Amino acid sequence: MTNPTRLFLHAVLFVAGFLMPHRVVHGQAKNENFSLLDDFEKNKNSFKRDTFSLPEISNDGGQVVTFNAPEKKVKVFALQLFGQPGKLHYLFVTDKDSNLKLVEQMEYEYHKTGGKDNYEVVKKITFYLFDGISLNVYDEDRTLIKENDAKKREKIEKLFQQAKR
Repeated sequence: MTNPTRLFLHAVLFVAGFLMPHRVVHGQAKNENFSLLDDFEKNKNSFKRDTFSLPEISNDGGQVVTFNAPEKKVKVFALQLFGQPGKLHYLFVTDKDSNLKLVEQMEYEYHKTGGKDNYEVVKKITFYLFDGISLNVYDEDRTLIKENDAKKREKIEKLFQQAKR
């Protein structure tokens, strides 16, 4: 391949990389939806909060906290479900019209480590990014794990519908 042709191909690939909706740079996702979560975390205190209990979702209890700020382009629903082996915490990040953009799932498991009150807490974080009809799964380092997980998307959307009632 000649030098000008190789240069042209590199330029095309470089530009195409910026046009992709989900870019992965050094193994980590760079996405507008992560920016929404980061902005929320940084400005959480500026959001109005409402808390509701959800006894119908979990036998051991649960609650949802809604976060809304008129000047922000995001709404957040924080769902906590309590159970025997631990708890689940979901942050549903949506646009102003409550369309899902990102879900952060935090699983806490409690493992008995010895004495009566000695427990080890194991925490696992998973991110789910919504883009049109696809759902991509990322680990806690925001590295892509799986693309277009339709089954998980259906489960998350159902849980979100229950939480935002």
